[in-house]
Amino acid sequence: MTNLLIVGGTGFFGKSLIKYLNKSKIKKRLKYIYILARKKKTTNIINIKNIQTNLLKVKNLPKIRYIIYLAKLQNSHKDIIAAKNFLKVLKRAKFKERINLLYVSSGAVYGEINKKKLINENYLLNNKRVKFSSSRKEDYAYSKIKCEKIFLNCKIKNLDVRIARCFTFTGEFLEDKRFAIVEFINSILQKKRIIFKSNHEIYRSYMYSDQLSEWLIKILFKKNIKFRVFNVGSDDKIELSKLAKILTLKFGTNLIKKNKIKKKISFYVPSVTRYKRVFNFKKKQSSLSAIITTIKIINHAKTN
Repeated sequence: MTNLLIVGGTGFFGKSLIKYLNKSKIKKRLKYIYILARKKKTTNIINIKNIQTNLLKVKNLPKIRYIIYLAKLQNSHKDIIAAKNFLKVLKRAKFKERINLLYVSSGAVYGEINKKKLINENYLLNNKRVKFSSSRKEDYAYSKIKCEKIFLNCKIKNLDVRIARCFTFTGEFLEDKRFAIVEFINSILQKKRIIFKSNHEIYRSYMYSDQLSEWLIKILFKKNIKFRVFNVGSDDKIELSKLAKILTLKFGTNLIKKNKIKKKISFYVPSVTRYKRVFNFKKKQSSLSAIITTIKIINHAKTN
C-alpha cells in the first residue's frame, strides 16, 4: 500500500476527488490520503489525515508516493510563491522512492480563444496567446502558466511531474456563481427563469465530476507515461444560448436572453485526443448528460 497527498482539496475539485476515491477501487491501494490545506477537510473516509497549515509556511511532508496539487490561493503572486515553497519542501524530504506529482492547471493558459476549433496541448507552440479582457481571468491564467513552468522545470531527483489542463465541469459541489452553468442549474432547482446575459456566442463543454476525478487519477498513477501535459474535459461543445433553451424545454421553465448584437465568439473546448489515445478512452462525452446528472443529484440531495 502507498500514500497520496492532496494539496488543497477543500473546493470543487477536492470534494469531487475525495468522493470519487471513497467509492473507487484505487482506495484499496492507498494506506493514507493526506490533505494539506488551511481548512480542515471533514469526511467520513477512515484513512484521511489532515495536515492543517498555510501552504506558504509548510515545512515538512509525510512519506508519500503520489501528489495531486490543487491549491489556488488569493492571487497569482501567492500561488507562485506557494508552488516554489512546496517544491523546496519536497526537495528537502529526499524521498528515495519515485514520486508522481500531478499539477492541476487550467485551459485558461491557452488565452482567449475566438475560433471554433478544439484546443490541443500544442496550441501555444503554433499560436500567439491572446490575453483575457478580464484582469481577473488574466491573473488566474498567468498564475497557472507560471506554476506549470515551475513544476515542469524543477530538478528534483525521483520526481515525475504531470500537468492536467482542466476545462469546464459540473457536479454536486459546484459553487462559483460567476459561471453561467451554475446560474442555469440554480435557476432550474429554484424553478426560476433562466437568464442568459451574454450578447455574443459562447461555446463550452461539460464533464461530470466523477469522470474528471477518474481522469486525474489515471494520469497520476500511469507508469512510464510518454506525455507530461494532458487536456482534461469534454470535447462535446455546446453554445450556451442553445443550451439554455434546451434546459428550459426539458425542465419547464422560461428563458430571458439578449439579442446577439456582437459578432464575437468565446470558445473554450479542449481536444482530448491525447488522453483518449493513451488511456484507450472510447466513451461518449455528453455535456448535456453531465448537466442533467448534476441537476438530478443536487435535487435528490435536497429532497432527502
